[in-house]
Amino acid sequence: YSSEGLKEISIDFIEKNNLRFIAVRSEAEKEFLLYCLSDIMKRIFENKIFVQPQTGIFTNDWLYVDRVSLFENQLNINWHLCGNLSCSGKFKLYVELKYLDGSNIRYLLLNNWYPDNNIQILNLPEEYINYDFEVNIFIDDIKVYNNILYSEK
Repeated sequence: YSSEGLKEISIDFIEKNNLRFIAVRSEAEKEFLLYCLSDIMKRIFENKIFVQPQTGIFTNDWLYVDRVSLFENQLNINWHLCGNLSCSGKFKLYVELKYLDGSNIRYLLLNNWYPDNNIQILNLPEEYINYDFEVNIFIDDIKVYNNILYSEK
């Protein structure tokens, strides 16, 4: 799917084509998709988006974000690891944090990267603790996650 493409879909299109559901691979993809939609489209689609990783719809040969969460001042990124060995050690990872007003951008950049295991834990910079902020995650310059994370305060 393309979240940009969904912004262009009209209610008329949905009704004419009997769109019943949208399957995504992970909670993170669902969050990202909903984050990208307008409020009107979000209300239309929120009950039509289902996490279906084992349906046979998707191939297992891709690295993708499974879940993103905050826990004890840490950003936890759960990865779905690639189903074959040929994709290890070849990605560029860029994780960006920024305040909701767009200021105070902090980032992590790793080249020739592949996760050592299915969870990556990043300590939050002190100025992000107890603040709501936006997270962007890119793999090889492709945005794979974008959402607002709300502090644990």
